[in-house]
Amino acid sequence: MVYYIPGMESDERFDLILQTTKIDSPDMITAMRKHVVYGLTITRAACSPHVDESNLRRALKSFNDGLTIIEKVKELDYAKFQTFSS
Repeated sequence: MVYYIPGMESDERFDLILQTTKIDSPDMITAMRKHVVYGLTITRAACSPHVDESNLRRALKSFNDGLTIIEKVKELDYAKFQTFSS
């Protein structure tokens, strides 16, 4: 399951989620930001001599894996909150 909607994430949220990955290439981060924050298609976002589309897809999977962990933590917190509010 993909936990982000291209073009609907803020720069701040993108930067925080990026910290859950080992991605450090400025060109890759720029391409990812173009897709995740600004909503460009993956093909358009990869239009750079230093970013291959397949590598961008791999980086976005890593980004989504970080989001998956965050969502699981939120589910645990929500379940605990529901227990206290009952």
